[in-house]
Amino acid sequence: MVVASMVLGSMILGSRSLQASDLNLTRISGTWQVDSATTDVLRSTVLPYKDYLLKIDGNKVRIERPDSILPVATLGLRVKPGRLLDEPMQFDLYDAQNNHVYQGIYRLNGSQLELCLAPYGKTAVDDNRPENFIPKTGDGATLVRLHWVRR
Repeated sequence: MVVASMVLGSMILGSRSLQASDLNLTRISGTWQVDSATTDVLRSTVLPYKDYLLKIDGNKVRIERPDSILPVATLGLRVKPGRLLDEPMQFDLYDAQNNHVYQGIYRLNGSQLELCLAPYGKTAVDDNRPENFIPKTGDGATLVRLHWVRR
């Protein structure tokens, strides 16, 4: 499945203390539309995924087809900063049983969101999170480009 952005430290907002992961979830919350996907350097036509919607609400991601209100999938979402300051922000998507974890990185640039996901079937135990946003031939990583639609 193709599909499916962080500040270090914490910040006080009202009476609630927000952790870095909370702030990052807030920054990427909303509805995003798939523009393109690239796997193994080759831009795929992604006809089945073009215009799909990703609705991020807190720690949940709902993936919808543009012609249906029924979700294709609903996944859990964990976001965290990179291990080093110059590393991209990291995320994990997981199913309800937490059996399948899709590792990825993301970056937010205005109304554009880029996700780079490890190959399908790789798990957190495998530690196959992409290191950058340039999928290489044979690595199976997928780069998904989306634009913001609404909150």
